[in-house]
Amino acid sequence: MLIRTKLSLMITVLMLLLLAAYYFIALKYSQEAFLEFASINAVDIEQKGNDYSLNELLDDKKVLITTPEQLVTFLAEQYSSAVHIVIKDTSILAHNLPEKINNIEVKRHNDKINITLTQGDSKYNLAINESDKIVQFYQDNLVVTLPNRIFSVTKTPRALGLSIAQKFFVALLALAIIAISLIWYFTKLFLTPIDYLSRGFEGLVTGRSAVDMSDFRNDELGQLAKNFNATVTELEKSEQVRKDMITDIAHELRTPLNNMQVKVEAVIDGVIKIDKKTFPSLLNHIKGLSHLVNDLQDVSLAEAGQLAFTYKSIQADEVIQYNFHLFNEGMLRKSITFTMKLCESATIKVDPMRLNQILFNVIENARKYTQENGKVKLFGQRDNAYYVFGILNSGEGLSEEVESKMFNRLYRAENQDNQLISGHGLGLAIAQKLTTLMHGTINITTSFDDDVLVTISFPIVK
Repeated sequence: MLIRTKLSLMITVLMLLLLAAYYFIALKYSQEAFLEFASINAVDIEQKGNDYSLNELLDDKKVLITTPEQLVTFLAEQYSSAVHIVIKDTSILAHNLPEKINNIEVKRHNDKINITLTQGDSKYNLAINESDKIVQFYQDNLVVTLPNRIFSVTKTPRALGLSIAQKFFVALLALAIIAISLIWYFTKLFLTPIDYLSRGFEGLVTGRSAVDMSDFRNDELGQLAKNFNATVTELEKSEQVRKDMITDIAHELRTPLNNMQVKVEAVIDGVIKIDKKTFPSLLNHIKGLSHLVNDLQDVSLAEAGQLAFTYKSIQADEVIQYNFHLFNEGMLRKSITFTMKLCESATIKVDPMRLNQILFNVIENARKYTQENGKVKLFGQRDNAYYVFGILNSGEGLSEEVESKMFNRLYRAENQDNQLISGHGLGLAIAQKLTTLMHGTINITTSFDDDVLVTISFPIVK
């Protein structure tokens, strides 16, 4: 089932439950609820009060009253602008209320009196006290005098032209409209970003760009859309890197292959005679191709996490001494001053072969980029819980842009003479991958005197 359908069904069921609850509540309490619409607060009429005293009035008029009906008739003649109710306990003895009042109920509690007057589908609820001015006593009876205005000012539900049943169905219709509106609103609210994401995935399949929803909304769905756009951006970058890598690899392979092809064709055409001098140059080209293929394989396996490591506990200073002697002769041939400095040794747990491969790549890179009569320094030292291998070479320093690209695959910086250094640009990329996989860190920085420093750190084993 589509999420749109599920969401609509969920909201519909919710609204139906609300309507059902409303129906049963209204069925029980609708009469009281609607009749409260026409309620009258006795405080509103208390200030008007009576401007007469009943007993004094009867004495002045010298009227003999023997029944409640006679009392109500007398008062109605004297005060036509009011209605009168004679009450004994909770019973109505007599009144002159309008004919539209079809029921009267009285409840008493201590000195409080509640009178409910029913007019059709409406009620007047009067809450008064025996001490109120509208209440007087006569022969153990209570006489309540109410101004006629309270029956004409207040609009009742009947006066609005709707019965209680009609009002119920109007409310039912209003709830239905609200339910439909909520379904439309929440469907649009939740499904719009999902529609955008759907179109974005379709765009990935067809090669089109992702839908930009960076400013669409700030909730979880908006964050999901932003993450989707970020993922698509990274995929596009990875795809561009892949294309660039294929182009660079093709370029790296083209030169040695072309040289080999030319020499082989020259031999076939008889231009070059086969002798002992022919094969060493061909062998060098083959070795270069083999080295490039091995480096590419190492990078691919490292990125896929499929390289096998044989961890051993070794002394870090022994690794430094080994690599110093390995490169010493090559540095001398280029008139580079190559020095070694060892501090306190430490035990680290790494794959010795992979560690030597890392140092070989970094030191070889330093040798290539150091001019004749330059300096390269190899050192090792403790740094809290880590042992740091350092390779420092003199030069012109690196810009921030170049530093950020030094560990990229197939990236080769230019030397001081703006000439591209020979190689494949994979040495530092492999060194970074191997270091990370062995839980170490590698960084490259430029010192204040423009020397380039590469540091490789591994945890010390206690």
